[in-house]
Amino acid sequence: MATIAELVDAIDGFVDNRATTRDILINQIKGATRQIRIENSNLQRDLREVRRARTQLQNDLGREQRRRYDAEAERDNEIIRRQNAERVEQMAIADLHQLRTNGRNQINRMLDRMARKQARI
Repeated sequence: MATIAELVDAIDGFVDNRATTRDILINQIKGATRQIRIENSNLQRDLREVRRARTQLQNDLGREQRRRYDAEAERDNEIIRRQNAERVEQMAIADLHQLRTNGRNQINRMLDRMARKQARI
């Protein structure tokens, strides 16, 4: 079994060799750049997914706002229709009262004329 000192000496000797050190550094740099590329690719994919989700959310919000606006407009229209129907009903009732009053007035005028004619006779 090798002692720690022997292992350290072996590592130092291995690293002292410039070609070996250069190869080690190159491999470490390549490994790091590979990891960076992978991470960048993952981040780009995540960004596309976030953008898609944001677009979908905006579309959903737009549809929901339109649905609410349409529902509110429909409620307002229903209120206006009801108010118009009530006005028409009130006008019809007023017209009926006016017709009844006019009819009574005509009858009273006819009765008055008849009474005056009878009084003259």
